[in-house]
Amino acid sequence: MNKVLYDFFIPIAKYLDKIFSPLLSLPSPVTVGMLSVLSTLFVVGLTRVLTDKNEYESLKKKSEELKERMVEAQKKNDEKEIEKVLDEMMKLNKFIVKNTVKTLLLSFTAAVLILPWLSFHYSGQAMFVLPVELPLIGNKINWLVWYILIGFISSLILNKLLGVKI
Repeated sequence: MNKVLYDFFIPIAKYLDKIFSPLLSLPSPVTVGMLSVLSTLFVVGLTRVLTDKNEYESLKKKSEELKERMVEAQKKNDEKEIEKVLDEMMKLNKFIVKNTVKTLLLSFTAAVLILPWLSFHYSGQAMFVLPVELPLIGNKINWLVWYILIGFISSLILNKLLGVKI
């Protein structure tokens, strides 16, 4: 980690030590896994709160209709219709991205806090040693790979449980 970032994250990590220090007494894979599940729950919860299910379904339906119109316009080689559909698609995508960015920014804030803290405490430490080497990973599962793996699995489960569609 470069020195400027390191100096920036030290005070954050020390502050988070006050909050997360009880977790340090647990085995490292448990601590990293718990924080991964908690941050995933935060992100999925935010998505559930900030996303209107009915609006999402409506946008999905509208997107499918636009795709069908585009296919028909391309078959007929109707340049005006293609341009009109593309314009509608751009407006729809702009709206979707605008709403997605809200959740993304809040999620990024959580990651900026938790990941440096985990890095300070578990950098260079293997969570697990595998009996075989995996491509790109090797035979040691570090804290970041473990965090991502647990986050991915918990995201699938929590999205299903909370009825969040992505």
